[in-house]
Amino acid sequence: AALSGLASIIPLSTHAKPQPIKPFLHHYVLFWLKPDLSEDKVKEFTGFFEELKKIKTIKSLSYGRAATTASRDVVDNSFSYALSVTFSGLEDQATYQKDPIHLMAIEKFSTFWNKVVVHDSMMA
Repeated sequence: AALSGLASIIPLSTHAKPQPIKPFLHHYVLFWLKPDLSEDKVKEFTGFFEELKKIKTIKSLSYGRAATTASRDVVDNSFSYALSVTFSGLEDQATYQKDPIHLMAIEKFSTFWNKVVVHDSMMA
């Protein structure tokens, strides 16, 4: 009963106009880790992403292991980890590529992977 009364004061929808989203660069990276890595080494690899979080030009950063979604012709979950980073634009992404933290993290963790694929997109 208390909840039904609450529902009468909470609008079901608002009429506010959606705010325009500023364009941004989406940097999406897939990593295939070496198959002979122990589970401890695979977990240690997340240190790569944690190091990257320190880079100032990053707007957002998230990462995770491949999901075990249903197999379909269009699904490729053969990778080990995915990294999703957003930047304000091309200039911030270019700065990130040369950032000493980025370069040191690559040097430290590149022995963990045998393949990397990058997809960069300008999003609106």
